[in-house]
Amino acid sequence: MIRGLVKLIAYVITVVLLLLYSGALLATVVPPEMTVVFSFLGMGLPIVWLLLVLITLFWLFNRKWGVALLLTAVLAVSAPAWRNTIVLPTEKVLSLTDKPVKIMTYNIHLFNGYKSFEDICALIRREDPDILCLQEFGYFNRREKGDVSEAALFRQFRKMFPYRHIWYKNSKGTSSNGLATFSKYPIVKKGNVAYDSQYNNSIYSDVRVGQDTLRVINNHLESNRLTREQRRWAENLISEEWETEEFLSSTKSVSMTLGEAAVRRAAQAEAVGREVEESPYRVVVCGDFNDVCQSYTYHRIKSGGLKDVYAEAGGWGYYWTYHENMMYFPIDHILVDESIDVKEACVIKEKFSDHYPMTAVIYLPAE
Repeated sequence: MIRGLVKLIAYVITVVLLLLYSGALLATVVPPEMTVVFSFLGMGLPIVWLLLVLITLFWLFNRKWGVALLLTAVLAVSAPAWRNTIVLPTEKVLSLTDKPVKIMTYNIHLFNGYKSFEDICALIRREDPDILCLQEFGYFNRREKGDVSEAALFRQFRKMFPYRHIWYKNSKGTSSNGLATFSKYPIVKKGNVAYDSQYNNSIYSDVRVGQDTLRVINNHLESNRLTREQRRWAENLISEEWETEEFLSSTKSVSMTLGEAAVRRAAQAEAVGREVEESPYRVVVCGDFNDVCQSYTYHRIKSGGLKDVYAEAGGWGYYWTYHENMMYFPIDHILVDESIDVKEACVIKEKFSDHYPMTAVIYLPAE
C-alpha cells in the first residue's frame, strides 16, 4: 500500500518535472513579450535538470527500466540545449595558429563595493588580457572616500592599454558611467549599437590583430534594477519565516520587475543580433547580458553563428558570474565566431564586484 503510494507520487513528480523541463527548454525560442513564464523556467533549468537526473536514478533503483530509459533519452536528446548551462566540455584537437588573443569581460560596479580601485586594477594587470571589456565603467569627481576620479582612472588604464573605446551612457557633472573596451591592438573603428534604454547600451570596436580584424561587441543589456528589498527576496526565502500574504506580494513584485526587464532585453538582443549578422568581420560578443544561457536574449545573440567559450573550454558543471543575495547566475558571457578556436575559459572568483570576471584565450584562424 505505502510502496504503491510512493510510486504514484513519484510518477506525478516525474510528469511535473518533464513539463517544467519542457518549459525551460522553450525559454530560448519564446519571446518574453509573448509570455515571461518560460523566461522564469529557463532561469530554473539547473534545478529542474538536477531533479530530473535524481528521479531517473530513482526509477533505475526501482528497476522501472522503461521510465528510466525514457528520461535518459529526454536528457540526452536535449543535451545541446542545456550544455551551455551545465557544462560538459569535450577534448578537441585545435588547429592553433600563432595568434592567441586573451579576452576579459568584467562588470566592475563603478569600482565601488568590495575592494578598492587599485585591487581591481591589480587583478587586470595580473590576468594581462589583450582585449578588456568593462561594464559599469566610470568615475566620480566628488572627492569622497571610495570615489575614483577621472584622472586616476585614465592614468591606470593608459599604462596597460594604448587603445580604448569608451561610451558613457549616463554622464553628469561629477560622474560618468557606461562601457569601455581597452585593447593592446589598434582599434580601427568604433560604433554604438542603437536600441532603446535609459541606462544600458552596447558598443562595437573593430580591433586589428595582425592582418585580421575582430569586431568586439561589448554589452551591458537591460538591468533588472531590483530594489534593495527585492534583492533580499531570495535570502529571505531561505532564512526567514514568511507570512503567506507577504510572500505572495514580494514574489509578485520581483516577478513583475524581472519580467519587464526580460522584455526589454529581448528587443536589445534583436539589435545586437543584427549587428552580429551584418558584421564584415569575425565577431566576439561579450559583457553583462543580465540573462542566463537558457534565455531568449542569449539564444538570439548566439544564433548569429557564435559559440560560447565556457561551453567550449570551461570547467565542468554549473557555473555562475553573478553572486549577490543568494542569486547565483551565469549572466556574463563571451561568445565568439564558430571559426575561432578556444583554448581555455575561466571565471575568476575574486569578490571585487557583484560580478566575477570571465576570461578566454582564443586563436584566430590561419590566413
